[in-house]
Amino acid sequence: MPRPSPVPKTHVPCRSVPAAGNRTRSPGRPYTDWINGVQFAPDGRTVASTSSDGTVNLWDTARRRRTATREGGTGPVNVLAFSPDGRPLASASADETVLLWDLDTQRTASYMCQSLARDLTEQEWAKSLPETPYHETCPS
Repeated sequence: MPRPSPVPKTHVPCRSVPAAGNRTRSPGRPYTDWINGVQFAPDGRTVASTSSDGTVNLWDTARRRRTATREGGTGPVNVLAFSPDGRPLASASADETVLLWDLDTQRTASYMCQSLARDLTEQEWAKSLPETPYHETCPS
């Protein structure tokens, strides 16, 4: 009986986390501390990774680059889980912070407009949506 072909690997600019809870440093230096875990989105196009530095990074597997960095709490981010549809992403950190991340930046901007009833300032935008160029949050 022929052996099945191996599943092709998708490479992103960070090394995979070895089994058994060992940790490895990322050569791309997106983190200032250890990588704690990785999670593929259900569609396989995005990988989220967590770190002891309190950040969550999102990676585009096709373009092999980081697309977003978010603060996940004041302590190490230990757990990630995508919802079955790929949105939202949940993270949990050692400081007992659990966050839900809407990965659709347009929907996030629209929600902020509705919540604040005004445009975000450039500073608020940079903190909330740092990977997306600034534009009016509440277009007329």
